[in-house]
Amino acid sequence: MAVAVCAELCETATRVYQHLSDGDLDKASSYLSDDVEWHDFAFDVTFHSAEEMRPSMEEFTKSFSDFRIEVTNLVEGDESVAVEYTIRGTHTGPMTTPQGEIPATGRSVELHCCDVLHFDSQGKIDRANSYYDTSELGRQLGMA
Repeated sequence: MAVAVCAELCETATRVYQHLSDGDLDKASSYLSDDVEWHDFAFDVTFHSAEEMRPSMEEFTKSFSDFRIEVTNLVEGDESVAVEYTIRGTHTGPMTTPQGEIPATGRSVELHCCDVLHFDSQGKIDRANSYYDTSELGRQLGMA
């Protein structure tokens, strides 16, 4: 694949995380295919559409009042981009997880994550795998 296309995929990936960081879930979602398959390995959950994934995206922005994402590294592939990033925020609202609700703790978190995004021929994300350490998140929230 041409370098310009890879650069375009990296730029698209960067935009997605910037929109998430800004709390603009509509713009972030606009980069997802309607039938995106997004696997969250940490919580062992798979979302099968952009609409199904939306509540999960909203959860972080509601649970962490000053939620921010900083992209720290991008690695290009033919049709994929690996995105390393850090989530920061203060846990000021309840957070619903597959294991139950975590009440607000008032603690600051800094969580290092990596997503591998695959793009379809239209330049939309059609598959993604998310990796992060839930035990680290629990420790920072005072649960471990």
